[in-house]
Amino acid sequence: MIDLLEGLCGTCGPSGHEGSVREMITEKIKPYVDGVRTDALGNLVATMFLKGFLTGAANMKGKAAPGGKKGACQETAFDPMTPQTHKGDPNGVKRLMLVAHMDEVGLMVTHIDEDGFLRFAPIGPIEERFLPGRRVRFAGGAVGIIGIEPVEKADDVKFSRMFVDLGEKAVKPLSSRVNVGDVACFDTEFRLVSSSGESFTGKRVISKALDDRTGCVVLMESAKRLDELRKNGDGYREMEHGEPSREESLVISFVFTVQAQLGPRGAKTSAFALAPDEALVIDVTPARDTPGAAASGITSGVRLGAGPVIRVKDARFVSSPDVRKTLVDAAASANIPYQMEVLPADDSAPETGGMDAAAIQLIGEGVPTGVISIPARYMHTPSEMVDLDDIWKTVELTVRWILMRCAPGSLERS
Repeated sequence: MIDLLEGLCGTCGPSGHEGSVREMITEKIKPYVDGVRTDALGNLVATMFLKGFLTGAANMKGKAAPGGKKGACQETAFDPMTPQTHKGDPNGVKRLMLVAHMDEVGLMVTHIDEDGFLRFAPIGPIEERFLPGRRVRFAGGAVGIIGIEPVEKADDVKFSRMFVDLGEKAVKPLSSRVNVGDVACFDTEFRLVSSSGESFTGKRVISKALDDRTGCVVLMESAKRLDELRKNGDGYREMEHGEPSREESLVISFVFTVQAQLGPRGAKTSAFALAPDEALVIDVTPARDTPGAAASGITSGVRLGAGPVIRVKDARFVSSPDVRKTLVDAAASANIPYQMEVLPADDSAPETGGMDAAAIQLIGEGVPTGVISIPARYMHTPSEMVDLDDIWKTVELTVRWILMRCAPGSLERS
């Protein structure tokens, strides 16, 4: 997982320019799903079909499911008298949508002056105070440093007074490397810190773009685990590729969205196209465990390394009670530590998964939606930080939630 996360974080993909990230995800997830496509906006949709109730696979600790033998898979027959789970599907297939966004914050060149300095505008919510002196990298390979005009006070640190210095003087050779409209991402080395033995506990990552490449990794690892379960489960039949048949009870769409740093654009269009029965958004959320966080009046108490965060409410979003309850039950069934989060309406923290969830929730007649967040420090800066153990536990929680939606009640509490 570490190599996958490092590869994704090292790829440059600001909002609207996610192509390289999408290519990498497509290559890595293809072996585990039944179909991959890219929609008109650029969202990547990887689809997996699950047949039956997966009662054996759901009990990942090997315990027998109620009414079934250990490792067994109970198939469900199509009953035309049973109400359809999904209005548009004559087979009553239940559809789940899992969402993580591919894009990251970045910069776009707006002007090149006669001395070769680049003026720029931010892509996404970036705080100006973190930028002076930072390196940025353009898609073509050019690397520069963000400089700033002389300022007298902190309030003067604004984008309008900043520039990128590529170390060149003349406009002519410069224009062959960087042009107005080109985008750049932060040039930050991926590092592991605070290593503790051989386990993931205590291992933390510093990198750019952990928002939300961590969520992308969670979706990819979840697809991998589900594929292993359906192939290795005792009595589980090999999946057939193509359109869902009447024996299939669950269709999972792993959606890697675009332009989330500019608003819930990819989430909204993909949810409209997929019309899911339920949705789950995987994103990051600000950790509140750094010096001064408590004094700021923020009371969510989210901490790095304390497990995935189940969002209850924020300024735009209220979690669907049934989805939230199932997440809590799934965590309890496997002793997965978790945190609950309620963000006040006036919270000044960077927007996180609640924006995507709020948009999905209002599609069509409404979509029951939940959010799992991974605690992160220093969001939307050149150096974000997450705990690897939080990522792994989010994968575990996501997989168990999916299986509980496929087979309600089949997971026993440990």
